[in-house]
Amino acid sequence: MIHIMMATYNGEKYICEQIESILAQTYHEWKLFISDDGSNDHTIEIINKYQEMYPNKIFILESRNTFHNAKDNFSYLLKKIPEAEYYTFCDQDDIWLIDKLEKMLYTLQKRQIKNIVLAYHDMLVGENLEKTKHLSYYEYTKINLNTANSLQQTLLYNTIPGCSMLFNHELRKRIVDIPRECFMHDWWVLLVALCSQGQIIFVNKTLSLYRQHAENQIGVVVKPGMKYVFEKTVSFFKIVQYHKNNIIMKKVRICQAKQLLKRYGRTMDGKNKELLETFITILMSKNKLWAYKTAKENKFIFYNKMYTSKFLFI
Repeated sequence: MIHIMMATYNGEKYICEQIESILAQTYHEWKLFISDDGSNDHTIEIINKYQEMYPNKIFILESRNTFHNAKDNFSYLLKKIPEAEYYTFCDQDDIWLIDKLEKMLYTLQKRQIKNIVLAYHDMLVGENLEKTKHLSYYEYTKINLNTANSLQQTLLYNTIPGCSMLFNHELRKRIVDIPRECFMHDWWVLLVALCSQGQIIFVNKTLSLYRQHAENQIGVVVKPGMKYVFEKTVSFFKIVQYHKNNIIMKKVRICQAKQLLKRYGRTMDGKNKELLETFITILMSKNKLWAYKTAKENKFIFYNKMYTSKFLFI
C-alpha cells in the first residue's frame, strides 16, 4: 500500500487534472490523503466532490491550523496519516504519468530492501503541459545527486523534489516530527535518509509532468529569458542584499545540521557525524579563507564553483 500526501492551497485551476492522473494509475493499492491550507477558492468543494465519489480512496485531514506554507502542511500530513509500506508527496498542480507508482514500486520491490530506502524519478518541467515541449528536470537543472559526496551536497542544497520521492516506512519512522528549523520538508527527508545510511535510488524515467507557473510557492525556475537574465545580473551587484540573504541561508543550513546531530548523532555513522560537525564549523567560522579551503577539501561544493566562493566569502 502506498499513502499519497497532497498539500493544497487555492488549487482550483489544476487540482482536477492531478487527482484524475492519480485515479488513472496502473497501480491501484494507494490512498490519497489531502490537507488544505485555508483555500478561499473552490479547492475544498472540488476535493469534497472527489471524496464523495471515492470514499475508500480519498481522505481529507481536518486541521484547526492554517499553515501558510507548503512545508508545514506536508509536515502535518507526514505526521498524521496512517501507516503504510510506502509514502509519496504530491503537488496539487502536477500530472502523474499513469505508470508512475507502478514503476517506482517495481524498482524498490525487485531489490528487496528492508532498511531505509528513498527512490526518486526524473520529471518534465514547464507551464504548458504538452509533453513534447517539456524539459527533463535533471538534464536542465544539472543538480543531480552526487553519489560520491551526497551528504555534503545535500547539506548545501536539496537535489530531490518531494513530488518525485517514494520512501518506505522505515524512513518515515526515522523522521518522526519535521523540525521547525528545517527549510523544506523534502530537503529534511533526504538529509535524514542520508544520515541514516539509507539507500537512495534514482529511477531514470520521466514519470510526472512538473508544472511551473506564477502561482507556484516553490519549484525549479524554467529556462530564463533575457529579461530574467538582466534582472539577475543587476541584482548580483546588490552586494548588501546578497550578504543579508547569505547570512539567513547560512543560519538555515547550520540549524538543519545541528538538528540532525541532536536527533540522530548517537546512531549516526562516524564519518557522517564528522561531516556534519565540520560543515557547522565551516559556516560558523569567521576565517573565510580557511572556511573556503576546508569546504573544498571536504567536498562541500555547490554545482557552480563561483557560487561556492560567493556563499563562503560574502
